[in-house]
Amino acid sequence: MQCLNFWVWGFFFHFIFIILVSSVSSSLYSSPASRTVTTNVTNPGPPAFLAGERVGSAGILLSWNTPLHPNGRILSYIVKYKEVCPWMQTAYTQVTTKPDSLEVLLTSLNPGTTYEIMVAAENSAGVGVFSDPFLFQTAESAPGKVVNLTVEALNYSAVNLIWFLPRQPNGKITSFKISVKHARSGIVVKDVLVKVEDLLSGRLPKCNDNSESFLWSTTTPSTTFGKSTIPSRTTVTPSTEAPSQMSSVWNEPISFVITNLRPYTTYLFEVSAVTTEAGYIDSAIVRTPESVPEDPPQNFAKSNITAKSFSVMWDPPTVVTGKFSYRVELYGPSGHILDNSTKDHKFVFSNLVPFTTYDVYIGAETSAGVGPKTNLTVFTPADVPGAVSDLHLAEVEATCIKIVWRKPQQPNGIITQYRVKVHVQETEVTLENTILEGKNKVFRLVFFNMDFFARLNLLLSNELYEGSAEMFSSIQTASPVIFTSVSGDDLPAINGAAKLHSALDNQYTINILAEELSYVIKGLAPFTDYTISVSAFTAVGEGPPSILTVRTHEQVPSSVQNISYKNISSSSVLLYWDPPANPNGKIIHYTVYAMELDTKKAFHTTTSNNSLLMTGLKKYTNYKMRVAASTTIGESALSEENDVFVRTPEDEPDSPPQNVELINVTATEINLRWLPPEQPNGLITHYEVLYSDSNDLFIKNASSTSMSLSKMKPYTLYNISVRAFTRLGHGNQSSFPLLVRTSETVPDSAPENITYRNISSMEIELSFYPPSIPNGIIQTYTIYVKRTNGTEQRVINTTLLTLRITDLMKYTEYTVEVSASTTMGEGLRSSPLHILTDEDAPSSPPESLSVKQLSGVTVKLSWKPPLEPNGIILYYTVYVWNKMSKRSVNVTETSLQFTDLEKNSEYSAYLTASTRFGDGNIKSDTITFRTSEGAPSDPPKDVVYRNLTSTSIMLFWSPPQKPNGNILYYTVYYKNNSGIFIQNFTSYGNDSDVSMFQSAVLDDLAKYSHYTLWITASTAFGDGNKTSEIIDVYTDQDIPDGFVENLVYQNISSSSVNVSWLPPSQPNGLVFFHVSLSLLQLGTRKILSFLTYNTSIVFDNLEKYTDYILKITPATDKGSSELHALSLHIRTDEDVPESAPIIKTFSNLSTTSVMLSWDPPAKPSGIIISYDLNLFGPERNNSFSTTNNFIILEDLLPFTLYSIYAAARTIKGPGPSAVLQFYTDESVPLAPPQNLTITNYTADSVWLKWDPSPQPNGVIMKYNFKIYQNNTEKLFYQNISGSNHEANLVGLEPFSPYFISVSAFTKLGNGNQFSNAVQFTTMESVPDAVQNVHCIARSWQSILVQWDPPASSNGVITHYIITVEGNSTNFSSYDTLHTFRNLLSNITYQFKIKAATSAGDGEEQICNASTLPEKVPSAPRDIVFSNVQSTSVTLNWRSPKSILGYFQNYKITTQLQSIRCSDWESKECIEYEMHQYLYENVVDDWIEETVYGLKKYRWYRFAVAASTNVGYGSSSPWISTQTLPGSPDSPPENVTVLATSPHSINISWSEPVVITGPTCYLIDITSVDNDNYKAQFLKTNNEGKVLEISDLKAFTRYSVVIIAFTGDVNAALLEGKASSPVIVSTFEAVPEDPPNNITFQKIPDEVTKFQVTFVPPSEPNGNIQVYQAMVYNEDDPAAIRIHNLSVIDKTDQSVTAMIEGLKGGHTYNVSVYAINGAGAGPKIQLKITMDIKEPPRPKKKPAPVYDTNGALLVTATTITIRMPICYYSDDHGPIKKIQVLVVEAGAQHDGNVTKWYDAYFNRPRPYFTNEGFPNPPCIEGKEDLSGKEEIYVIGADTTCMIPGSHDKICNGPLKPRKQYLFKFRATNVKGQFTDSDYSDPVKTLGKEIDNSSCLVNCQSYTVCAISLCVGCRASIAYSLLGKKDGWMPGPKGLW
Repeated sequence: MQCLNFWVWGFFFHFIFIILVSSVSSSLYSSPASRTVTTNVTNPGPPAFLAGERVGSAGILLSWNTPLHPNGRILSYIVKYKEVCPWMQTAYTQVTTKPDSLEVLLTSLNPGTTYEIMVAAENSAGVGVFSDPFLFQTAESAPGKVVNLTVEALNYSAVNLIWFLPRQPNGKITSFKISVKHARSGIVVKDVLVKVEDLLSGRLPKCNDNSESFLWSTTTPSTTFGKSTIPSRTTVTPSTEAPSQMSSVWNEPISFVITNLRPYTTYLFEVSAVTTEAGYIDSAIVRTPESVPEDPPQNFAKSNITAKSFSVMWDPPTVVTGKFSYRVELYGPSGHILDNSTKDHKFVFSNLVPFTTYDVYIGAETSAGVGPKTNLTVFTPADVPGAVSDLHLAEVEATCIKIVWRKPQQPNGIITQYRVKVHVQETEVTLENTILEGKNKVFRLVFFNMDFFARLNLLLSNELYEGSAEMFSSIQTASPVIFTSVSGDDLPAINGAAKLHSALDNQYTINILAEELSYVIKGLAPFTDYTISVSAFTAVGEGPPSILTVRTHEQVPSSVQNISYKNISSSSVLLYWDPPANPNGKIIHYTVYAMELDTKKAFHTTTSNNSLLMTGLKKYTNYKMRVAASTTIGESALSEENDVFVRTPEDEPDSPPQNVELINVTATEINLRWLPPEQPNGLITHYEVLYSDSNDLFIKNASSTSMSLSKMKPYTLYNISVRAFTRLGHGNQSSFPLLVRTSETVPDSAPENITYRNISSMEIELSFYPPSIPNGIIQTYTIYVKRTNGTEQRVINTTLLTLRITDLMKYTEYTVEVSASTTMGEGLRSSPLHILTDEDAPSSPPESLSVKQLSGVTVKLSWKPPLEPNGIILYYTVYVWNKMSKRSVNVTETSLQFTDLEKNSEYSAYLTASTRFGDGNIKSDTITFRTSEGAPSDPPKDVVYRNLTSTSIMLFWSPPQKPNGNILYYTVYYKNNSGIFIQNFTSYGNDSDVSMFQSAVLDDLAKYSHYTLWITASTAFGDGNKTSEIIDVYTDQDIPDGFVENLVYQNISSSSVNVSWLPPSQPNGLVFFHVSLSLLQLGTRKILSFLTYNTSIVFDNLEKYTDYILKITPATDKGSSELHALSLHIRTDEDVPESAPIIKTFSNLSTTSVMLSWDPPAKPSGIIISYDLNLFGPERNNSFSTTNNFIILEDLLPFTLYSIYAAARTIKGPGPSAVLQFYTDESVPLAPPQNLTITNYTADSVWLKWDPSPQPNGVIMKYNFKIYQNNTEKLFYQNISGSNHEANLVGLEPFSPYFISVSAFTKLGNGNQFSNAVQFTTMESVPDAVQNVHCIARSWQSILVQWDPPASSNGVITHYIITVEGNSTNFSSYDTLHTFRNLLSNITYQFKIKAATSAGDGEEQICNASTLPEKVPSAPRDIVFSNVQSTSVTLNWRSPKSILGYFQNYKITTQLQSIRCSDWESKECIEYEMHQYLYENVVDDWIEETVYGLKKYRWYRFAVAASTNVGYGSSSPWISTQTLPGSPDSPPENVTVLATSPHSINISWSEPVVITGPTCYLIDITSVDNDNYKAQFLKTNNEGKVLEISDLKAFTRYSVVIIAFTGDVNAALLEGKASSPVIVSTFEAVPEDPPNNITFQKIPDEVTKFQVTFVPPSEPNGNIQVYQAMVYNEDDPAAIRIHNLSVIDKTDQSVTAMIEGLKGGHTYNVSVYAINGAGAGPKIQLKITMDIKEPPRPKKKPAPVYDTNGALLVTATTITIRMPICYYSDDHGPIKKIQVLVVEAGAQHDGNVTKWYDAYFNRPRPYFTNEGFPNPPCIEGKEDLSGKEEIYVIGADTTCMIPGSHDKICNGPLKPRKQYLFKFRATNVKGQFTDSDYSDPVKTLGKEIDNSSCLVNCQSYTVCAISLCVGCRASIAYSLLGKKDGWMPGPKGLW
């Protein structure tokens, strides 16, 4: 029988094919055999023929055809798309559609945009390949807004619009529409349409369906994706977003210039892009800039002209070109005075010079500049003069004084006379009041009483008055007195006793026109203070006085009296005395003279008191003293007859012994000597020598000045000082410490703490500490290295404490000894240190590898260890392999047996040996061997089947991988419920080819049945009992028949149902069900569709109270029958509403009622049967129920907040509530404000306060005050804000009665509710101004003043006050006129009249009146030049022919011609004008005056005018001349020198203020701190005034001087003007080199810091701000710390600094560098290992533990103490352990430490309770007791009582009723230790007090002994502790 095989291909996937096979002979066909085959499903191919159709401007209707190769049933289609033009998106938007729909509508797309679209089909095998990209463009629409529209003003009439293309062009942009409007009126100014080609230079954005046009596309972060009608959608976003690469056209700004705009006008600019239609508008508002004003200010006028001020006013220019301010300029006789700016239309000039002509210019100004100006001229009237100048004392005697002064600097007219007044300061009596005039005329000051003036007025009332009285209200005068020049005979005869009282009658003649004047005041008292004042007069009046204070000279005093003294201390004496009998002036001080009698050394001191404490005297010394008094004149005679003799007492020495010196020193002895103290202050009784080393202090006494100190430590530094004693002590005066170090010897101890660590297997690192007793400087260390079993020894000398030793043998033991040597020799060797070098990989392979075959496939490999293992052989690795496999086995023995090798196979093997460092890649020799044959080692593989029909299958399998021979046949086993069946199939083909599949066909199987099947392979030795994997075989299925049965549903809740059914009675296979659920409403789609194998299912999340249709169709894999689909109608249950009613409207019907309406809930979840309403208010809560959807709420309170809750109700209950908070409408208040009271009131205001209305019924908008003025019966009102409860009412009339009440207003009114009324009368105030004031000149010396009373007196008028010339006079309230007489002629007087009440003076009214005026003089004559220099001109002229008035001065007018003009015709040619005044006049003779301060080499012209009190007359004719040339007057201006880099500077300057000729500049540059740089540069005035200098040195100071000169450069230094030197420093640069020659020095007895010494960088390039050290510990290289070095010594050559904050015993790497202002320089490194010393002594004493009640935790045998947390610091080195020492009180000074057993049973001594524990960590802030880990129990170990414990350290129990002390001992790694202080004594309890009795006593009795209760607490605490070492409970255990 022969088996035939054939292959058929080219089938479609997932199709069912029937294959017929017939045999053919030469004459006929045989009956065909058939088989049914179903092909597998694979991924489908791409859909074909994609097409699109535009839907509006934002949609695409996409369609396609099914794939050419669906490869199965299409389940759905995947559509993904993205935007590619104008923006390239990186993420696709994905849409899923149904398989029966070959189109999809993509919506929400961007108009005018090209999209890339791809479609893929999906079947059960997955998503297939996407179609080729399909490009489609949406329809165009209006573009979006342009981007970043900005407006840039080019000038006041043009702007530049700038924008970018729209982000969403929505098509091809063809043009831009630009509109310009007035921002305020909206009037269109311009409307322009500009083509895009005229604006853009790049390629224009345009999208189409051609991919070649997308070169300009960009990536945008747009988040707008299209939408589909299909509900399933997924957005696929790549993990990495593509970078944005903007094309140039999108980054190119678009600009357009708009011109012909108006300045300072606000415009609205609108820009929109245009495609097929205009796009969205973007706008910007900009105001055009201002421009220069086009015309000057209008209506320029002057007003309010006074002697020192006037004001001007104007209107704005007619044309507005900006926001105007105004530039105001003032010019006077000397030229430009003021330049100011204002925004007002008025300006006041003040502080002007009287009697002067001023020119005022004003122009409007905007930000663009100043426009045209307008001007006017103002002349100020004359005024009183200023104060006289330079008033000083010329001579001062005891009884006379000579004063000197100069004319006033501001005469303000012609000086006519002077007044000199003298007052005594103490009594204020006037001694002299003299008027000085030029013509021997003395004016007397006359005082009149009021009766005299009344009579005089009657006498003059009938006289005729001269002239007219013109009043100038703007002229101000201030004469403090009234003068008259009439003699006594000229006075009118007056009836009565009127007398004239003259203050003085002396006459003094002076030259009134002199520049400097003097006067002698006589008849003064000596040593008296006087005040002298001098004032000047003009014709207008008297000026302010200049005041001088002086005191007359003193006389010498007499001697002091009654001198005595008292000893205060050994160096101080209190000396006291009485003042002189005749001081003759003020005693300014006393002088005490003293002399030391022994040395004759004299000294003196001064004091202002009558006593003096003399300090600093020599102790135990005799003195002689005397006292003298002094005034400013001199000193009194010395009081020799009253000399005092003083002796100071004995005291301690004030100085130490001197010259302490070393005579001799050895290793153990020091010889000293010294001299006595320089200031012993008594007899020396003995000397005391103090000497100390680092640990101890020693004291020895000596009676002489030498001593020998013995028993000293070798090579130890001692600090030695000496002090001397008197009988009173040593005075703490020790000699300067003498540092002496004893000589060296060999070390007395070996190096300590020798440790090592392996670097490699042949190298170690040896570390050790210096000897604890080095006895000198360790010069070298000697290391002896020897193998443990060897004889050869290596000797290594080193100076380091860490050394690496190399060339050692691997894994070998050595012994190491170390010794230290000083200059005196080698010391002791250390104890031998045993070291073992590290392991390594073997250096040789295992030996003698052999193989022995035991049986079949069992072999044994054997070998010997390697000759050079280099460590412990941890295992051997055996490698065995053949052609099929390779394996390795690790073993620890020297043999290995393999039992599981393959039969009949050739193997090779080798092995390696491994230590913990590996095998060293050393292999043994390779051996080869072969195994014998056998049965197969594995079964057939990969058994699969394929259904041919419903009763037959075809099997496939692959041969065994290890057949171990030839396969003869295969056996197939299969079984079902009927039994097991067996068929054999002969093998064919090459069985050695394990990749060749075998096959067989099984027939006559049961339909749709389950079989289990397996296969074996057999050789000649059998099947090896190897079976294949058992597989399950199912015959094929059929389509089921019949409906599902018992289809029912049950409501679980209102949103879920449970549906159940039974399968069909004839399922014909594995049945499953198609389930679909849809709403009952017509036209609704399915909401749920799925497959399930279950017969029940729960639908949840359904709509409540909704009808659904459920459809179930049974199916198998062969298909489903739509004929047997069954439907079920389902309705979900009702529920409470899911949402609240929707509040629709709310309205106030009145102030007490509202109407509310609502709509039903959006999700009612059933039939709404009613609505529940709950109203919450301030007084009550109400509930309502209604079936309507509105309600009217009545009887509410006005303006009240209510909350209403509305809920809908079904039969299931109410749903959620909707909440509405509302206020009822406001009403008028039902009550007025309360408690209106007055807090204060004045003459015109009142302060009120009140309480608010208790029933406001709304928001109080305002408070209204009803104000009734009782005296006038006027009623008026005032309002204030409703938020206030206090008010200040102003505007009341003084001295008037008022009634006031207040009411509150809401928006509806006040309800006519007024508060209580308050009544008050305002206080008096100052009266109003007097009325109708008139001043009329009656004659040349009198003026009549008249007035009417004020319109409002504001009180009772008490009197009137009239002030004239600074003097005020009071008049009766009944007077309304007065005549002032005895006035000066040709003078203007000002009168100030005001009324007064008790509240004060009212406002002044002013009137002015003048006597007959003087006239101006004629012009000066014959003006000529007499001398012309470069800066001055001398003029000569004759006086005017006529001077009709008092001559005041000559005014010399000087004008400078502008350098741009050659004539004087126009004002622009006059650069400036100045005036000079001459106050001397010579009649009919030449007058000479020199004008100084002129500019060199310039044209000037001059004119002279004379003046009287009226003003200046005509000027002389102009004469002109040119000044001579000269050297520069000033240096160059604005010299600025700036450093621009570390190596360059920039120099700039401007020309001098005054140019006196062709000017050149010499720039001189020198280095300041050295002579390394000096350079000069020359520049002319025509060249630029900027100079750049480079190639300079960093951070170097340079001096820059610029000299301006004319003429020869060689004379520049002599004749030129040099600027002030400007010192500039070039910038800093980082240091160029590191610190050099760095060394370090350890500080004796200091392990936390050390000194470093180094040379500063040679090129610091700046100020070294700090030296820093970067320090890291070798144990923790990552923890780097930066230290600012603390410099302790610094010179130019070296720096010594301290590095602190280190820890002992650690090795540090240190990098030192310098830092200046530019940064850090390079580093220099060093390495240091810090020494170790004993731990620092703790600052705290050990303490016991107290419980929460403050009682000690102590028993009869134990004491609980605190652990030493934060006691010891490891700064001095690592702390190895901490031990507890305990001792009975009294034995703590015993120096022998013993064991607990000996101290307890024998003799009390200190003993250790433990071997030691680590130093507890110190956590900051946790020093207090917080847990049992932080306490220690002394006496907790009861096992110490066990025999044999007497020699061990044990924490045994304590003795009862004993006092104990305890302390801690910290020991470091070197064995050095530090003890803490002993604790305070703690007493144990009595043994008889047990825990139970204590507990009973404490609980049962009122009085409990404190000790018993403490025992209770302690026992309880101990019972809670652990059981190790110091944490054990007491011996009695727990209660």
